[in-house]
Amino acid sequence: MAEVAGSALNQAVLSLTCSFFVLSFISLFMMSYVQKGNPLTTNFNKIALLVTAIAGTVYFCMAMGVGITEDAAGHVYWIRYVDWMFTTPLMLIELGILAGAPPTQTITLIVLDELMLAFGISSSFSVEGRWPFFMTGLLLYAAVFFKLFTSLQNQAMAQGGDRKVLYTFVANRTAEIWCMYPVMFALCECTKTFPEEIEVAGYAVADIFAKCGIPMMVWVSSLGGAKEPRVEPILEEPEAATP
Repeated sequence: MAEVAGSALNQAVLSLTCSFFVLSFISLFMMSYVQKGNPLTTNFNKIALLVTAIAGTVYFCMAMGVGITEDAAGHVYWIRYVDWMFTTPLMLIELGILAGAPPTQTITLIVLDELMLAFGISSSFSVEGRWPFFMTGLLLYAAVFFKLFTSLQNQAMAQGGDRKVLYTFVANRTAEIWCMYPVMFALCECTKTFPEEIEVAGYAVADIFAKCGIPMMVWVSSLGGAKEPRVEPILEEPEAATP
């Protein structure tokens, strides 16, 4: 087991984040019962539960010093990529469900996402190839968002109604939060502009917003009077003939 040689602040941040994910898991579990009458929202909450459970486990491991190695440049939190390789495809599946996308489109998204993460972890462990690996991963990152806001968005728009509204909200928030990750990677892992404490805290904040904040915002908006997503009826009642 690799021990964390960093400051106590890092361990405090990781421990607090782990606690937040545990509490979020409990909250989302209870939320799933509130909205269990809606198949679309129920599936969304079930996946969100799995995402928070995985993230909480990984943060617990990091707080215990597991999944961290040290190289000449500092610590590499490689278990963070294990988290992302499971949770980001689940989050993309959430978006695929909300958009009503066919499985082939969702699978294509997941393949692009996994390739992006593979280049990201290669960049973390490589010194000479750090920037080439990072830039290649950035191109795949752009491809993921291109597909989210073309194919999947068109699918959601075609279905219309509340499905379109919910997909637009979740996709936009996901894009906004995920933009933090390459910026953090470039400033903290590639250039070492910020210290390790900023890196740990920054990734923790981004993970909390992406994996806990979005499902909770969806739930709170429904409590505030927003329409719950539902599949619109295909056939409508025929209008009475006028004389």
